[in-house]
Amino acid sequence: MISYGKELILDLRDCDSHGMTREQIGAFMAGACTRMEVEACDLHFWDDKNVPLDECQTDPKKKGVSAVQFLLTSSITLHALELRREVYINAFSCEEFDDQCVADWALLCFRGRIVWRHVIYRGLSDRTLTTHRDDFDMLLVGLDRVVKLCDWAIEHVEDVTSDPLGEISLDIDYEDLRDEVRSIGHDLAKIGLAEDVANPPCGTIGATMNETNCGR
Repeated sequence: MISYGKELILDLRDCDSHGMTREQIGAFMAGACTRMEVEACDLHFWDDKNVPLDECQTDPKKKGVSAVQFLLTSSITLHALELRREVYINAFSCEEFDDQCVADWALLCFRGRIVWRHVIYRGLSDRTLTTHRDDFDMLLVGLDRVVKLCDWAIEHVEDVTSDPLGEISLDIDYEDLRDEVRSIGHDLAKIGLAEDVANPPCGTIGATMNETNCGR
């Protein structure tokens, strides 16, 4: 893949609040740099250390430790919220790195569980964006087909209540499934590779978000 760099985004919850110290975060940063095989530069913290008690943060969304580890190849940022027991990490480098290794290291350092993990490539070439758009269009078409299958199942569910071959699951709420798939399709059409997928295929879920593109 032709790109400028790679970014790993991690959201962790149910973390060990006692491990959200400067020392523990510093150890995480050092280990992350080793695992990413990058050169560490300055490490900076932002928290309530040496702040008067009456000026310390009390909002659960603000109380904690934030850190920025500058790299020769970019940076790692981290926000540890001790009252919420959550840790948010962005690791970005213009060099390729093992994102799974970094994710495993984050779990080891902060415990808890990863509720969101995403890898994105920055500065993609026009050719790569075109490939991603093709993939995204195919996904929208696939979601649209699922919706149509749900519509068919809802219409014919009474005809298959005694399906002898067991080919159709009667335990599925097809209306809920259809609505969920439609919701996913609409969300994807809104955020779908941002401006890189501006024209979803006509007749799909995504096209409903941009009807003016049809017939182009």
